[in-house]
Amino acid sequence: QVSTVVGSGVAGWMDGAATRARLSDPRGLAWSADGLLFVADAGNHRIRGVALEVGGVATYAGSGEDGYLDHDDPLVAQIKQPTGLAYHAETRVLYVTDGDGRIRGARGYGDPDGAGVFTLANAAGRSGFVDSNDGLNAAFNTPSFIAFDDTQSTLYIADRHNHDGRAMDGATG
Repeated sequence: QVSTVVGSGVAGWMDGAATRARLSDPRGLAWSADGLLFVADAGNHRIRGVALEVGGVATYAGSGEDGYLDHDDPLVAQIKQPTGLAYHAETRVLYVTDGDGRIRGARGYGDPDGAGVFTLANAAGRSGFVDSNDGLNAAFNTPSFIAFDDTQSTLYIADRHNHDGRAMDGATG
């Protein structure tokens, strides 16, 4: 059986009831430890949170502006075309690949470690291939899909235009 759980089928941006909400070019999905479904809403430059149990959709991070801005307020931060998502249960950080080749982290309101969006890898947003002991100095060429291993100690990154699979320490970057 196939059924719609989020989205109205009409492109746009609107939070609210799950099947009335509007998304634009949804890409990656990830589950949080407490059952929230995250959607990379690339066309709206936002991360959406879907509470399936109550049937609601709310913007989790991203202002909707096409740009790059880390910020303590996740709804002020700018996340250009988010694609890949992976949730780290221990740190409660949602890892996000963006359209500028960065790996970003996001925490929502009410997180005991503070809310916000921050850069974890490729701080310069440069396109290329650079491995580094400090993820902020690494470079990617269109990182897209990401996933943690079963212990959540390693984040695996599909680096599309470098034609590589990359690995990043999930705790230290």
